[in-house]
Amino acid sequence: MDGAADSFHRRHRLVWNLKKGDLVEIHSWDPTLNKRKQSYGIVVDRGEFSSQLSLIPSATVMNFDTGLLELHSPASLEIISAA
Repeated sequence: MDGAADSFHRRHRLVWNLKKGDLVEIHSWDPTLNKRKQSYGIVVDRGEFSSQLSLIPSATVMNFDTGLLELHSPASLEIISAA
Protein backbone atom coordinates (compact mmCIF):
# COMPACT_ATOMS: atom_id res chain seq x y z
CA MET A 1 0.00 0.00 0.00
CA ASP A 2 1.15 3.50 -0.73
CA GLY A 3 0.16 6.93 0.45
CA ALA A 4 -2.26 7.84 3.23
CA ALA A 5 -3.68 4.32 3.48
CA ASP A 6 -0.22 3.10 4.51
CA SER A 7 0.28 5.73 7.20
CA PHE A 8 2.14 5.03 10.45
CA HIS A 9 -1.09 5.14 12.48
CA ARG A 10 -2.91 2.70 10.22
CA ARG A 11 -0.08 0.15 10.40
CA HIS A 12 0.48 0.49 14.16
CA ARG A 13 -2.98 0.92 15.59
CA LEU A 14 -4.03 -1.10 18.59
CA VAL A 15 -6.61 -3.84 18.11
CA TRP A 16 -8.53 -4.61 21.31
CA ASN A 17 -9.68 -8.22 20.76
CA LEU A 18 -9.55 -9.14 24.44
CA LYS A 19 -12.23 -11.45 25.84
CA LYS A 20 -13.13 -12.78 29.26
CA GLY A 21 -11.09 -15.94 29.87
CA ASP A 22 -8.09 -14.98 27.71
CA LEU A 23 -4.68 -15.91 29.10
CA VAL A 24 -2.49 -12.80 28.94
CA GLU A 25 1.08 -11.76 29.59
CA ILE A 26 1.22 -8.64 31.75
CA HIS A 27 4.04 -6.17 31.08
CA SER A 28 4.73 -3.72 33.89
CA TRP A 29 7.56 -1.72 35.40
CA ASP A 30 8.98 -2.54 38.84
CA PRO A 31 10.29 0.74 40.29
CA THR A 32 12.07 -0.97 43.19
CA LEU A 33 14.18 -3.13 40.85
CA ASN A 34 14.20 -0.46 38.11
CA LYS A 35 13.41 -2.99 35.39
CA ARG A 36 10.58 -4.43 33.35
CA LYS A 37 8.52 -7.17 34.97
CA GLN A 38 6.49 -9.86 33.22
CA SER A 39 3.76 -11.99 34.73
CA TYR A 40 0.74 -13.93 33.54
CA GLY A 41 -2.95 -13.70 34.29
CA ILE A 42 -6.45 -14.32 33.05
CA VAL A 43 -8.98 -11.72 31.95
CA VAL A 44 -11.96 -11.71 34.31
CA ASP A 45 -13.74 -8.63 32.98
CA ARG A 46 -13.37 -6.22 30.12
CA GLY A 47 -14.03 -2.53 30.67
CA GLU A 48 -16.95 -0.99 28.83
CA PHE A 49 -17.25 2.53 27.44
CA SER A 50 -20.32 3.48 29.50
CA SER A 51 -19.18 6.86 30.80
CA GLN A 52 -16.56 9.55 30.31
CA LEU A 53 -14.53 8.00 33.11
CA SER A 54 -13.94 4.92 30.97
CA LEU A 55 -12.72 6.53 27.75
CA ILE A 56 -9.53 4.47 27.82
CA PRO A 57 -10.18 0.74 27.37
CA SER A 58 -9.16 -1.44 30.27
CA ALA A 59 -9.47 -5.00 31.49
CA THR A 60 -9.57 -6.55 34.94
CA VAL A 61 -6.98 -9.31 35.09
CA MET A 62 -6.29 -11.84 37.84
CA ASN A 63 -2.51 -11.82 38.18
CA PHE A 64 -1.20 -15.37 38.80
CA ASP A 65 1.91 -14.10 40.62
CA THR A 66 0.07 -11.99 43.19
CA GLY A 67 -3.42 -13.53 43.15
CA LEU A 68 -4.87 -10.02 42.97
CA LEU A 69 -7.35 -8.47 40.53
CA GLU A 70 -5.64 -5.66 38.64
CA LEU A 71 -6.86 -3.09 36.12
CA HIS A 72 -4.69 -2.93 32.98
CA SER A 73 -4.66 -0.88 29.79
CA PRO A 74 -4.16 -2.41 26.33
CA ALA A 75 -0.51 -1.36 26.23
CA SER A 76 0.37 -3.61 29.16
CA LEU A 77 -1.35 -6.81 27.94
CA GLU A 78 -0.47 -9.39 25.30
CA ILE A 79 -2.82 -12.28 24.52
CA ILE A 80 -1.05 -15.62 24.95
CA SER A 81 -4.07 -17.89 24.47
CA ALA A 82 -7.56 -16.80 23.47
CA ALA A 83 -10.59 -18.20 25.30
